[in-house]
Formats: sequence, structure tokens, C-alpha cells
Amino acid sequence: MASTRNPNQVYDLAPVSGLVDRSDVSSVGERYLAEFRPLIPIRSRFMPGSLYLHDLAMVGGRLYGNAVGENAVVRIHDDGRAERVWWPRCIETPDGPVFTRNHLQLNSIAAGADLKKSFFSASTDRLTNRRPSHRNFPVDRRGVVFSGASREVIARGLTRPHSARLSAGKLWIDNSGYGESASCSREAGAAHQIAWLDAGLCFHQGVAFVGTSR
Repeated sequence: MASTRNPNQVYDLAPVSGLVDRSDVSSVGERYLAEFRPLIPIRSRFMPGSLYLHDLAMVGGRLYGNAVGENAVVRIHDDGRAERVWWPRCIETPDGPVFTRNHLQLNSIAAGADLKKSFFSASTDRLTNRRPSHRNFPVDRRGVVFSGASREVIARGLTRPHSARLSAGKLWIDNSGYGESASCSREAGAAHQIAWLDAGLCFHQGVAFVGTSR
């Protein structure tokens, strides 16, 4: 899991495997651990705050994160390095890709088998002087979903989209500006509203879990 802002931290967690032998702790704890195997943090890696990490995803057995502050996706190495490995074509300029400021709010990863089979959400696909953190940033229906393969937009008309996820062969997205979740075509096209919900989306055994911001 990631703690964003300055500095970013990435925590590794693992299930408890046993308790320290103590005379002041009952055996109830051992039974609880055997049944529930709770996760506890075992390591923390400090990373530059400029990454502004959002979503984390395992893609092809490797850990990746949204470096929102750099308009890119980074691979997070075991030694703590963050390597830029993917970015949308829209940030490329004659002077090179723009990694120096958050222009897109590129904030989620729908993890496929590899980066080319993955998808990424953002609040816009345009580089302008008004950025997602500005009060006068025009957000309404400017959100997009990028294809990992083409690095181009495949869905438009969203508002503050995030939590892109792949499940049962479909691409899903939280259109959080309108408090709804939607399915998207994995080819170029629009998103389709499926339910009025809110922020944070994941799937487990065919069930969608949706969080709220309040």
C-alpha cells in the first residue's frame, strides 16, 4: 500500500505467522491468528514526494504505481527506485515528455497481463496552464481512459475518473465526479453508466466493492 504526499511511502505487508511467547498474553491470540492471518507492515520504502503516488498494481508479477506528479506510470523496484515505464502520448512535446508537473491527474491502473494490456484513467488529456490542482481547472466531462498499447484515449466524457479495473473481460471505471461507476469499451468509445455509486472500485470473486469519499 502507498502513503502519498511528501515523501511518498510504500509499505510491504505480510500475514502474521506467530506470536512472541509472552506470559501476559493468552492463547486466544494464537487461535485468532490461525483463523484470520491479519496483515502487518514489515517494511517501508521512502520515495520522492514529487511522484504523488496514487494507485498501485501488480502487473506481470511486478509492482507499478501512478506517478501522478510526473504524468507517468513507474515501476517500483525492490531497492526503492521508481523507474518511469509508461506515459500517454499526449505529454510528448518537441522538447520531450513533460514529467515536471501534474497536468493530467493520471491516477489509476486497470492491470492487465502486461502494461500494453492495461488501461489508465486521467482527468484530462490536454497540457494547459490550468492544472488539476487549480480551482479554475475545468473538470466536467474532460476525463479520459488511456490504452496501454496505443497510449491514446479510448474513452472520453468522464469527470474525475479513477479506479480503472479489469473484471470478467470488461473495463470498469469510477466516474467519481458524478458518483457513478461505468463500464468502458476496451476499444475507442464512450463509457456507459451502470450504477450510481462513488469513489474507489475493486472486484473480488465476481463482486464489485465500491467505496465512498464521505
